[in-house]
Amino acid sequence: MSDLIAKSSEGQSWLSRCAVCLVGLYFLAAAALKLFSDGSVSAGEMVYTPALRFLAVQAEIVLGTWLILGRWRLAAFMSACLLLAMFALLSLFSFLRGQSNCGCFGDLKVHPGITATVNLVALGLLALSRPQMRWKENRGAVVAVGTLAALTGGLAWVANGPVGNTLLARWQGQTVALQSSVVEAGEATEGTRRQFPVVVTNRSSRDVRIIGGNADCTCTTTRNLPVTVPASGEVTVEIDLKFRGTPGRFEHRFELFTDDKTHPKLRGVIVGHVADAP
Repeated sequence: MSDLIAKSSEGQSWLSRCAVCLVGLYFLAAAALKLFSDGSVSAGEMVYTPALRFLAVQAEIVLGTWLILGRWRLAAFMSACLLLAMFALLSLFSFLRGQSNCGCFGDLKVHPGITATVNLVALGLLALSRPQMRWKENRGAVVAVGTLAALTGGLAWVANGPVGNTLLARWQGQTVALQSSVVEAGEATEGTRRQFPVVVTNRSSRDVRIIGGNADCTCTTTRNLPVTVPASGEVTVEIDLKFRGTPGRFEHRFELFTDDKTHPKLRGVIVGHVADAP
């Protein structure tokens, strides 16, 4: 009887280990898809700003590797649960906004409802394989994870703002960039025309000229071009948009062309909603 109990316990331990490794591989796969994407923008970036996306990738790599290695299991378990819960909430937020792509997997377009479900399933796998916890013995791990969560939350708050995006742009060498790669157009009926300001930032030591942009029957970016962006300065470019298509949410990509050899194209996306005709 004792042998059967031991074998059963060993089998459950093996299954728990497989579940944890599976979640770790999920984190690493999500990070890899974002790292090796072509960098094009999507509506999903309305939730993940570039700096916040960068921070999410680092967290996924660290936690994925940590779970697979199996060290400090309780701390890894709590950290992974917190990250999965946050990702599930962000995916749910994207779903409620009516977005068709959560932006969580790079170029792979996945509906935020599916992403939220996958995150909850991963959370369930971790819950089924949770390590035993005794407060007196594990106070250090709980305090450490709580401190780490607070620090990560602070970093996420900074990363989600202009300071984080500026620091990331400088670190990555993006001296010329759009201040925000996503423009929210709001809602209007078909045929409505609106103008939207797009701020171009130049963090280099020389002037950069915006010499043109794409233009079609929906979007025109060449209204006040060419224009010079002074060194360590910024300039606002007006984009003219015509609401077209069937009622519902849309996203329209645009490009600005510069004379900077390292950043010849600046890409962005306009997202909005075509309302039903009255």
